[in-house]
Amino acid sequence: MSYEEYMDGSAINKDFVISVMVGDLQRIREYPKRGFQIEQDIPNEVWQAHEDLVATGFDKHLMPAKRAWKDYYRIVFRLHPTPTLMKTENFDIIKLWILKELPMIKITYFVHGTTLDNENHKSSGWNDAKLSDLGIIQSKDLTKLTADTLFDAVFTSDLSRAIDSAHLAWGDTCPQYSDKRLRECNYGDLNGEDSGIVEPMQEKSINTPMPNGESYEDVKARVNDFLNSIREDFDGRHIAIVAHKAPQLALDVLLKGMTWDEAFANDWRKKKAWQPGWEYELWSI
Repeated sequence: MSYEEYMDGSAINKDFVISVMVGDLQRIREYPKRGFQIEQDIPNEVWQAHEDLVATGFDKHLMPAKRAWKDYYRIVFRLHPTPTLMKTENFDIIKLWILKELPMIKITYFVHGTTLDNENHKSSGWNDAKLSDLGIIQSKDLTKLTADTLFDAVFTSDLSRAIDSAHLAWGDTCPQYSDKRLRECNYGDLNGEDSGIVEPMQEKSINTPMPNGESYEDVKARVNDFLNSIREDFDGRHIAIVAHKAPQLALDVLLKGMTWDEAFANDWRKKKAWQPGWEYELWSI
């Protein structure tokens, strides 16, 4: 979905977005004078663009507006990390400069190798399925496929198929941490059941939990909690995540601005379009 398409279907119009950006830039300039943040050098052409936009009426969110610039970027720019933004030249100047200055964590997401359950057409969920011989080979292959990339840390779910995949791929080359919040969706009574039964229920379980299990909104909440927990310590770093289908779809919703329907529709598994890593950006503010 392009930025224009998002805006066309949104209650937030373009004038609002430009006004907030103008107000944000004013705060970046004024807040250091009040001891709120570290002073930043604003290029002359960026500030002139700000002045021009104020003069043309984009002044609705100048101080003392209540919305802080950090909150704005969490809410708006996180929705679409590579938007084709408004064609307003002055707005583009401000946007590009501020985005360059924002702290960001780069995330490369990997899915664990093939498991014995996968080969037997079972959906493991929270069951601790083991890697198959093929899954072991796939994980070791990641060593060569990512040889040119040095990760500052690798995060996995606490299920062995994710932990083992990461260890086989990168060994002790970087710190590795397991986190329960990166688990697959809990299918409840259907953990380990036939995939022909479980998979059709996934898209019907966005808000309604699986029997005695989780909904995909539940998964999104814990993945979001995980993201918030790494913002400060991994600012400016490049991390890898090795986990499962549901957390990856949650990242599509949280960091790429997709709806759940879009995330499921664009899931690479439907097209069998595997690749050695998917890239995401997390603003660490």
